[in-house]
Amino acid sequence: AVRDRMFEVHVGSPDAEDRHAILNKLLNDRGVPVTPDMMSAGVRGTAGFIDAKNYRRWSGRTLVRVADAMKHEQDRRERKGDPAPLTVDDMERILAARRVTPLSTVLFDDLAGQEDVKEKLAEIVALCQAFVDADPADRAEIAKAIPSVILHGPPGTGKSMFAKAIANALGGVCPVAEVNAGDLRAPLVGETQERLNSILFALRDGALLGLLLIDELDAVFQQRVGGQGADVTSGLLGALQGFEPSSGGAVIVVGTTNRIDMIDSAVRRPGRFGREIFVGPPSDEDRGKIFMHCARNRRLGDVSDLVPCLISQTRHNAPAGASAWTGAYVAEIALVLARRRIIAPTAPLDEAALRDAIARVAGTPRRVLPEALRRTVATHEAGHSIVALCRGDFPGKTV
Repeated sequence: AVRDRMFEVHVGSPDAEDRHAILNKLLNDRGVPVTPDMMSAGVRGTAGFIDAKNYRRWSGRTLVRVADAMKHEQDRRERKGDPAPLTVDDMERILAARRVTPLSTVLFDDLAGQEDVKEKLAEIVALCQAFVDADPADRAEIAKAIPSVILHGPPGTGKSMFAKAIANALGGVCPVAEVNAGDLRAPLVGETQERLNSILFALRDGALLGLLLIDELDAVFQQRVGGQGADVTSGLLGALQGFEPSSGGAVIVVGTTNRIDMIDSAVRRPGRFGREIFVGPPSDEDRGKIFMHCARNRRLGDVSDLVPCLISQTRHNAPAGASAWTGAYVAEIALVLARRRIIAPTAPLDEAALRDAIARVAGTPRRVLPEALRRTVATHEAGHSIVALCRGDFPGKTV
């Protein structure tokens, strides 16, 4: 009879209001002066996971450790005779030191090119920010306007990097979970759904908004043709029902895939993944921007004079096994040039070096031909050019 009367009470993670109250009391009890900006930084910095791999949120115990660290820093400055008060930077530094899983550091500005994709994703980030900052009465309506997203396109076009940039933009206002679809799959029926349910529960617990990044979406949401795969997809669809707020917070899902045709059509309908964004190979201008950005990161110096050569050499003849020159291949070209600079610091970084790097990345190393054969080939190609010029259909590229 006693067992029949038993019930469970879930004590969830503290929400934003609770974290503000807890931090404020802990710091005041320790005699640490606080400012509104410092408190805002503390609440914002504890919105996500302290341990994203185990989906562990900031709790009252971890906030006690943050307050103790702030007190320790204040005492250290007093012993040194440093009159500088604690600032927002100190709060952010202490939170970062206690965060088991660092936040994503990828910014949209770090991703050169693909301006149309950035614009679409920036709109989603703005909607999420508006949802968190809105009045409680308006959040349900705003949540309906926030779509979950599938980023699809060929390999190497930056889909995962765009997903990490979203995580960076929202990491300060909501918990972010990054999972690989292959890690969700389990040999036992029902276990995959249970894993996803636990992640969604952790994202919703004590949060207004949660962000779930699923890489290689096609590995888990396959077309239902019978067998366990159909059971897995059906179960996951049930777990993902309703990204709008329910008993907990809203969960926005961003998935990436190279094979969108393999994803079950029920997953792609509005209400689940409401927007599909194609991330295609970069244009000529975008390849130049990517090369310049990677060259700066590799400390190659000013390579602006090499951009026209790079664009012309990567317009056609894609690397072996690829349909086009993607951002990943362009980044690899900059890496090859950086290796060349390390091995031979005095070697010139000219068009010849660039073409050699392009050939290496393309999987077609340039052969050193004998002088007589090189002259014969050059004369033959020059004949093609002369005939093309006379006919008026010269292709306008190096031959």
